Amino acid sequence: MMQSPCQAVSNFLDTLSKQVHYVLYLDIDGTLAEFQLDPKDSFIPSHTLELLNGLITLDIPVILLTGRCLTEAQKLAQGLKLDIAASHGLDIYLNQKREAPNLDLAVIQDLQQRVTQACKGMALRLEYKDYAIALHYREYPQSAHCVEQIAQKLVHGFPDFYLKKGQYVWEIAPKAANKGHAIQRIQHALALQHAHPIFIGDDVTDEDGFAMVNSLGGSSIKVGQGETQASYRVHNIQQCTDFLAQFTAKIIQIKMEK
Repeated sequence: MMQSPCQAVSNFLDTLSKQVHYVLYLDIDGTLAEFQLDPKDSFIPSHTLELLNGLITLDIPVILLTGRCLTEAQKLAQGLKLDIAASHGLDIYLNQKREAPNLDLAVIQDLQQRVTQACKGMALRLEYKDYAIALHYREYPQSAHCVEQIAQKLVHGFPDFYLKKGQYVWEIAPKAANKGHAIQRIQHALALQHAHPIFIGDDVTDEDGFAMVNSLGGSSIKVGQGETQASYRVHNIQQCTDFLAQFTAKIIQIKMEK
C-alpha cells in the first residue's frame, strides 16, 4: 500500500546513531544522474562520486542498484570501487566478483529481434541491455500509448518476462529482476543482516526496493514526486546530493563523539 506524504529526510538524519551500522543502496538515473535523451550521455557528477568515495572510507558500504547493465554502471562509477547490482538486481558484482544470472541468452536475443522488428519506423529509442530491452519515448511523449500497446503485445510471447514501467520508458525484463530481492541477497552475502539499509530511488522500478528496505527496518527515500512506499522524500537530484553530503557530515560527527 502506498504511503503519502513522506517525511523530510532531515527527520531521518536526526535519528542517526553511532551504535548503528548503515549500508547505502543507490539508484543511478534520476537519483544520482540527470536523465538524458540518450542514456549513453548520462553521467554521475564528480562531486557526487567524491561523496560516495568518502562514505566508503567511513566504512559505509555503498551499492549501486540500477536497471543499467553492469558494464554501463561501472563506466558511470568512473573507476570508483563500488559494489553494483545491475539489471534491476539480476547481475550482482560484490567484492570484485560477479554473480551473473542463469538466463537463456537465446531467448533474450529472440526478444530483442522481435522488438526491433515491431518498432521499425516508430518514434522511440530502443536500448538493448544484457538481459532486457527498454523502449524509451522521452523524446517522443506523443508515442506513449502506442509504445505501451506494442510492449504489452510483445511480452505476451515471453512468459518469463514482464513489463517494467519507468519515466518515459517501458522495459521488457525477466521476472526475476527485482530490486527488493537484490537488496535481500546482498544483505546476506555481505553479512549485513544487522545493518540498517538505506535505499534511495526515483522511479516505479524502485518501489520493490523501498518495500524490502521497509520490511527490514531500514529507511527508504524517494527522489521526486508521486505516490510511493518510501518513508522519506527529497524533491530532486540536487536535494539527493545535498542529503548525501549531510549524511556524510553526520556520520563523521557521530564517529567523533566519545
